Amino acid sequence: NHITTTVRAVGLTLACVALFLSAFFAGWTYRYRATRIVRASQPFFLGMICFGTAVMSLAILPFGVDDGAVSKETCNYACMAGPWLICTGFTVAFSAVFSKIWRINQVFNSNLRKIKVTERDVLRPFGVLFAINVAVLTAWTILDPLVWTRQPIKDGQEWETYGSCRAQ
Repeated sequence: NHITTTVRAVGLTLACVALFLSAFFAGWTYRYRATRIVRASQPFFLGMICFGTAVMSLAILPFGVDDGAVSKETCNYACMAGPWLICTGFTVAFSAVFSKIWRINQVFNSNLRKIKVTERDVLRPFGVLFAINVAVLTAWTILDPLVWTRQPIKDGQEWETYGSCRAQ
């Protein structure tokens, strides 16, 4: 039981749509960055959200890989690429949202005195979250990576199998 061409095409199409939308909204944000509403929405962080969603959407691609189309070694790389893309993309998008909320909280809790919160101040949570994610993912990849396995289906014919990513 391999991934069919139709399923692979649907996955590729959805990945392309998600990438297009991320690029479109990043371009829209860049084009209108000088307008009042976009400035108030902090275009730098909107761009981070677009980049994070684009990286997450790339995770669809390795999930469409199986040993019917590529080698087992390539499948092993694809098995670990999925978690890396999802985790790093989510970290970028989530930390941008978290930083925006933190920035708003700083402004509203300033007791009406003027406060300046720089992009550098709000990039600290991103740096911490990203470093933790990379450390955990690196340890996972080195110590117990996901590998491609093909197993027979229980109570099925001898020739019926399924493939999946599993830790050893």
